[in-house]
Amino acid sequence: MVIQLGHDRKSKEPINIDLDNIISGHFIVFGGSGVGKSYTLRSLAQAFSKARKEVVIFDVHGDLLPNHPDVSSVRISQESNVGLQPFKINLDPEFGGVINAIKSFVYSIDSAKKLGTRQESVLRKLLEDLFAKNGFYADNPQSWRLDWDNWPGRPHKKRYPTFEDLIRFAKSKQREIFLGKNAQSLSKMNTFIKKSHAVKKKKMHGEIVDESELERLKDEAVNAYIEFLDSNTEEKTVEDVLRYTSLEVIASVIERLESIYYSGVFKSGEIIFDPSKRIHRYDLSTLPTADQKLFVNLVLKDEFIKAKEFGFGGKLRRFILLDESKEFLKEDDDNMLIRMILEVRKYGVGMLLGAQNITHFPDDVITNVGTKLVLGVDSNYLTAFSKKLQVSVDVLKRIIPQKSFLMEIKEKGKQSKTIEVVI
Repeated sequence: MVIQLGHDRKSKEPINIDLDNIISGHFIVFGGSGVGKSYTLRSLAQAFSKARKEVVIFDVHGDLLPNHPDVSSVRISQESNVGLQPFKINLDPEFGGVINAIKSFVYSIDSAKKLGTRQESVLRKLLEDLFAKNGFYADNPQSWRLDWDNWPGRPHKKRYPTFEDLIRFAKSKQREIFLGKNAQSLSKMNTFIKKSHAVKKKKMHGEIVDESELERLKDEAVNAYIEFLDSNTEEKTVEDVLRYTSLEVIASVIERLESIYYSGVFKSGEIIFDPSKRIHRYDLSTLPTADQKLFVNLVLKDEFIKAKEFGFGGKLRRFILLDESKEFLKEDDDNMLIRMILEVRKYGVGMLLGAQNITHFPDDVITNVGTKLVLGVDSNYLTAFSKKLQVSVDVLKRIIPQKSFLMEIKEKGKQSKTIEVVI
């Protein structure tokens, strides 16, 4: 499939992109506000779809084909009833399993809502225990399956934990560890608290009260709790105290989880696109940037695994569009956007990215992107673009937004070339 972009400024010949002849299926469209970046991204997405390629759009601003008849859209927001289910376990022995599921989730949370070392440790332990509670064990690949169960008397069908399960589980651990689950001690504590409120109320109304009863209830609550701590019947709770370290840390983890839950990223309703449409669009425009990062990173993880499972493929079959890509870049081994750019092209997947500044990308990422379109360059970035693209500043200055652009393209059997394109 050939996509026409314009004409060569010098030769006047038509400039086309042959999707079957480019070395890499990755594109970056560079341009600041007002130069036509969103329009170009929309046009390329539609062209890829017409070429019978699948297109996934992460729409962070709500302006990428929002009402197009050929697009199936799902809105991710606090009000919607669909979202991600992050704890489904992939059965692949290399990329799946409990440990990888935990690692991916914790990394995504940390990228969006920076975790301290102790918070990260507690979150990992909560997830390990939650998976085990639901019959999924890190050291037993058989247990990763829903049809394998070592609990014949399970009161409900085995299922993957949900985000709501994680919050409830964390709160239950908090109560067990720092209040104790001894029913007698909790009962006596509640009785003391109620009596204390009643005494305070009477004092406020000027009544004379006998506080000896209150002191007796207090002593009973304290003694019951001391007895609970001294008992040998709650070994698991003692282990949990050592495992989860402090009330402050587990409380802060719960606070982070609850703030993410209310953003709308995680919901029990499954995201379902219209299979008859080639363009599938996630509308993330109402989410804060941190929650957009969390959502995109987790979906890219799934896209990466699916690409690996599909196997090596000759032709491009799928594109993933992400504008404002700078927000989703983080230079480490686990950043999913960088991994996608460096690894998925051999599986028939291309990335279509929007960005303002070329310096936001590591050199190895720039090298792995086969087609770069420069729609306009701010004067502050002329030197950086000139150096990265190995073109003169004068060439970059000749770009007239919405009338011409610069294109670097790598094609099979040919040297990389840079072309000044007139629209």
